[in-house]
Amino acid sequence: MDATETTKAAIAARSRLFEQAYGAGDAEKLVSDYFVEDGLEPIACPPGGTPPIGGRGNLVAMFTGMFADAPKIRLETETLRVSPVQAFEVGRAFLTLADGSGAIGRYTVCWVKSGEDWRAAVDFFAQDGWANL
Repeated sequence: MDATETTKAAIAARSRLFEQAYGAGDAEKLVSDYFVEDGLEPIACPPGGTPPIGGRGNLVAMFTGMFADAPKIRLETETLRVSPVQAFEVGRAFLTLADGSGAIGRYTVCWVKSGEDWRAAVDFFAQDGWANL
């Protein structure tokens, strides 16, 4: 496996950890497994005109607030462009809402190499254009 394929596999594994922690309603684990350390200023840009949310503590609060409305998520990468120290992912998010219905969203993640791991520095997800299933 070459470096690009290794990076893609590592990011896919990190996304699976995100899905598992999200489905378990464990915002602490989600943020610690997925985002860069606070010193690298992790940011999420949620939908609905909400200002960007930075810092692990604030991200934990944001995700905790999301679990009741959409308790399950599945991420699907559309494209992933990688370099030795950063990667950019564009994908779709398939959410299961509290009433059992579904919704599809979009996301973009800026990944950075953090030690031996890949972590999200910026996670932007869009509600605009979401389609209910």
